[in-house]
Amino acid sequence: MREFTITEARRLIDKMRIRYGKKFTDFWAAVDEADLEQAMIEDFSGLTVQQLENGYNRMLHEPWPPCIQDFKIWCLQGSHWLTENEAWQQALAYEKSNQTISISVHVLKTIKEFKKGFDELNPRAESQSKAFKDMYVRIVSNAKLMGDVQAFTDPVGALKAPKEDERRITTCPPELMAQVKGINKNSNAGRA
Repeated sequence: MREFTITEARRLIDKMRIRYGKKFTDFWAAVDEADLEQAMIEDFSGLTVQQLENGYNRMLHEPWPPCIQDFKIWCLQGSHWLTENEAWQQALAYEKSNQTISISVHVLKTIKEFKKGFDELNPRAESQSKAFKDMYVRIVSNAKLMGDVQAFTDPVGALKAPKEDERRITTCPPELMAQVKGINKNSNAGRA
């Protein structure tokens, strides 16, 4: 079993203190820091590095500092799931970017299912927004039941024009050049 160390506990406390400021100080004011460190060591031992990373990532989206049990739940749940409103906004941004940005795998799955019934995402159509959000909630609920975690696609790089020095220039063979010149002479003679 992996042990959560005193160094990791202090690092987590520092991250929370920096992230939440006065909210953290007020929340843990009645608890001695050594007691807090010890409680974290006891409760977080056994969590994997990836699970702890899930908890750290979830902190980026939460406005209040977690109690020890909430943080452990965040670690075990995986990364923060997008709300249906966040998913709708992400889908609109994805379509606007010509499908080049990174998005949630489950948002992408929802877009594909959504497009079976609608040609495009219309940000002004309330019925489309509601339909998309309902589909997303259903897809995420099923994913959670299957034990999936929030994952994101890799961004697709925008197509770039080749640099001048990357272009290959080939010369036209002499016999082909003669044929082209002959065609040009014949077409010019026909116009006269």
